[in-house]
Amino acid sequence: MVVQPPQPRTVPRNAQLTKADRRFARIMTAAAFFSLIVLSLIAFFLVYQSLPAIRDQGLINFLTGTEWDSKTTSDGTTTEDPVFGVAAMLWGTILIAIIAIVIGLPVSLGIAVFIVFIASARLATLLRNTIDFLAAIPSIVFGLWAISALTPVGKQWGEWLTNSLGFIPIFENNLGIWVGTPFIAGIVLAVMVTPIITSVSREVLGRTPPELINASQALGGTLWPTLRYVAFPFAKSGIVAATMLGLGRALGETVAVFYVLNLTYGKINWYQIVSPDGGSIASLIVAKFSEADPLEISALLGGGMVLFIITLIVNAISTTIARSTVKDM
Repeated sequence: MVVQPPQPRTVPRNAQLTKADRRFARIMTAAAFFSLIVLSLIAFFLVYQSLPAIRDQGLINFLTGTEWDSKTTSDGTTTEDPVFGVAAMLWGTILIAIIAIVIGLPVSLGIAVFIVFIASARLATLLRNTIDFLAAIPSIVFGLWAISALTPVGKQWGEWLTNSLGFIPIFENNLGIWVGTPFIAGIVLAVMVTPIITSVSREVLGRTPPELINASQALGGTLWPTLRYVAFPFAKSGIVAATMLGLGRALGETVAVFYVLNLTYGKINWYQIVSPDGGSIASLIVAKFSEADPLEISALLGGGMVLFIITLIVNAISTTIARSTVKDM
């Protein structure tokens, strides 16, 4: 005798909706369109305000140039044509975000695995609350922590990396200065993105079917084989989506990076993570906005537009991956 599994009960689309249901649907639809309108207005504002600088510099020169100089003297007069290029700051933003993901992703996965598969119920609850609390800490607090506590330690780490592994190009430092480096900024961002990646990874790992885990353990699989061949393959799309969400946060971070990063202009720091040569678009905007003339403000908003587009693309990719994860489940 074959027993059919119970079928889930669903509400058909043509079911009669109550007045409260229709009111709730209208409110949710309005909220969705409102968020879309706000996003469109932000995009329009950035494009419109950045047009004067883009017309003056040219789009290609603006995106590929490395020099940023308003050519303004101390008395406010301009002696030469200003030059604005975001290439160095744009690559610095990407480099710092990559460092943050490289450091933060293994830590986040380790915490998520511990919460889901190892920790007791009480300890798992405590860790979940702690991770959620870390996600709510303001950026300024991370910046102050980085200046007072992380920078001296990061200086020692950077010096050790140069002395021990300086033959590897990424750890090379010819200036003898280990403060204000992309390495320290990447550590700060790694701490900031860890709660995001951990929370999403914990959710997708927790959705691993128990029967698959029990089958792996029944075949003699220990924790690592179960994670490698069962849990991680099942949750890989969700982990990638979590990583992309963390990357989006790292790309747009402003205050914390501004406090610990040394801004340099005129060249692109392609790979030297412990050398004080770098920058980011967000920190550039914070550093220059208060004293900028109208044309430089337009250029700074153009940099914000570039960062907005990149962050939007990253978030769109993460959303697509997350949707595919839900379908696979």
